[in-house]
This record gives sequence, structure tokens and C-alpha cells, in this order.
Amino acid sequence: MVSGIVLINTSIASGGSSVTTAEAFGGGVGVLVIAATQLAPVVTVMMPGVGVANRELKVNSGVINAEGIFGPYYFPAGNYRVHSANGSSIGLFVGMFPTP
Repeated sequence: MVSGIVLINTSIASGGSSVTTAEAFGGGVGVLVIAATQLAPVVTVMMPGVGVANRELKVNSGVINAEGIFGPYYFPAGNYRVHSANGSSIGLFVGMFPTP
């Protein structure tokens, strides 16, 4: 079974082009867990450098209200990271975990 990964778990994440370093996920069906006291307007979970454009899973705080478990989705094996397009997230946790 593939292990889960924590992409970010911090008290504050400021906007920028590379909020977290990439973490390897072995691929498979899993859920995306996001929790924050305050989520920036756009937080993106992405596979950097894949294909012509990055593969992205965009999460908009106006839609999820800063908390949620999403999926199950099929996540291809690869490296994932979190990017904040603008603003800052407070108390931000993002993880990817496999489901049976």
C-alpha cells in the first residue's frame, strides 16, 4: 500500500511561486485533506514540471470554506507540491492519503 504524504503543515504560508518542496506520492486512489484557519484565495496542489503545463488541482477557499476531504481521486505517481497564488494561509495543512 502506498503511504500518505503531508505537503504542508504550518502556522502560516505566504504567497509565492514555490510554497513547498515537492513530495513523492506513489500513485493510486486517495483523498486530498485540506484544513486551515484561514485559506488564501487560491491554493493549488500541483505536479510541477509534468508535460507542457503543470498538472494542477486547484482549491478555491470560496468553494471549500477552508476545510475539506476531497475524493477519492486517482492520483498518478509523481511529485506534488502546494502553491499559493496570492495572499497567505494561516494554520494550513494539506495531505494526500491512499484509500483502500
